[in-house]
Amino acid sequence: EDLLPPFPDRRFGWHNGSYNPASYRNVSADKLKGSQKSMLVEIQALERRERQLQAFFDKLTAHGDDMTWYGRSGVFNHPAARPRRQEIQQQWPQHVRAYDGASSRADADKLFGGFSANL
Repeated sequence: EDLLPPFPDRRFGWHNGSYNPASYRNVSADKLKGSQKSMLVEIQALERRERQLQAFFDKLTAHGDDMTWYGRSGVFNHPAARPRRQEIQQQWPQHVRAYDGASSRADADKLFGGFSANL
């Protein structure tokens, strides 16, 4: 019957207040000895792999994000959307040609798995 959320101070969209983790990327291992040096090298290797993984995820999602935006922005053809649409046309020319060449928007959406879904 109580309508308050379990954590009343927490609101939608707020984060938990934690800071971004510090990076050991630029820390020099020259003055460290033994196990401290090996741990630092291991942490730096893990951070490097994490950056590569995040770059890979960004690359995987870029196409879907761009084509979804392209499909949605073409509905009303607003002048403010034209510069970004041109960028997407240059970055994904083959996919944009296929999307624009479809006989209808519904066919274009089916072709690419619903770029304009979730409006």
